Amino acid sequence: MNINGIDTTLQIGKESVWGTKVPATQNINFLSESFKMEPEFIEEDSVIGSISARDKDIAAFNVSGGYDSILKPENAVSFFALALGLQAAPVSHDGATVAKDHVITPVGANVALPSFTAIVDRKLHVKAYAGCQVGTFEISAKSKDYIRTKVTAICKSEETGTITTLPKPSKKAYKFVNGVCAIDGTPFADVTNVVFSGNNAATVGDHTLGSGLLPSEGGHGIREYSVTLDTKFNAAANSLIETKYKTGDTVEVELTFESPEEIEAGIKHQFEISLPAVLINGGLPNINGKEDLTVSITGVALEKDGVSPCTVTVVSDIATIF
Repeated sequence: MNINGIDTTLQIGKESVWGTKVPATQNINFLSESFKMEPEFIEEDSVIGSISARDKDIAAFNVSGGYDSILKPENAVSFFALALGLQAAPVSHDGATVAKDHVITPVGANVALPSFTAIVDRKLHVKAYAGCQVGTFEISAKSKDYIRTKVTAICKSEETGTITTLPKPSKKAYKFVNGVCAIDGTPFADVTNVVFSGNNAATVGDHTLGSGLLPSEGGHGIREYSVTLDTKFNAAANSLIETKYKTGDTVEVELTFESPEEIEAGIKHQFEISLPAVLINGGLPNINGKEDLTVSITGVALEKDGVSPCTVTVVSDIATIF
């Protein structure tokens, strides 16, 4: 029988020490994964041989990967905590007895990104990828669809893994419907697609005498957080282009999405992405036939006056830090 992707598993667990494999603590509601360890060969390039290379040897192993998912409440806190890095202790949501607010921001310039172990069951083998740190991530919210995520990571090693018996994510996924995109406090109602993405400028560590064939821990550079809004070309979009894009003034962007699942009466699972200073750097409409005019407005979040360029608040029934 052919091996297919049905009933396969991707689990993750947060590491306390970079590169040290840990058991999984949650299943990911994933669609695909790309974790792999690839040998890097060197060639014996002497001039003695005349027909082909005389020999090749493994000089290093390069480990990387990532996954795509439909975002469910069970995975939201961990997704943002690993992507951004700094997670405050959860506090009670206003007026709630169970719901908690998890506030997550980017780590400082000289603070390491958190690392995690990814365990993948591909039926014929189970592999654990240790020392994974998020390089890039993306959240997309499209009309008539679920909230979807993409993650890429740099990793340290591939080892034999063990699947942990854990509950599968069962709460209803976050959706585009009932979402809010607000610019300077005013909702943009005609948005049909939103993409929020981040690049941690993560770097692979050197292969040293101490690390051997595997890399040492890398780092990160200047992070970049960007947003793209696809919207009808209307008065609000035109005003944003003329008064902000063409003047270089920043705007505040807030994105809020929810799951139909309630934590308690009147409080649903939701998350808010707050970008207090976004520089609009693209968005010019053009006529292309008889169809309604649309415009794709892009922007990049800036760190101004010591204020975090990005803050995510996840309202969840999870009571502990990931």
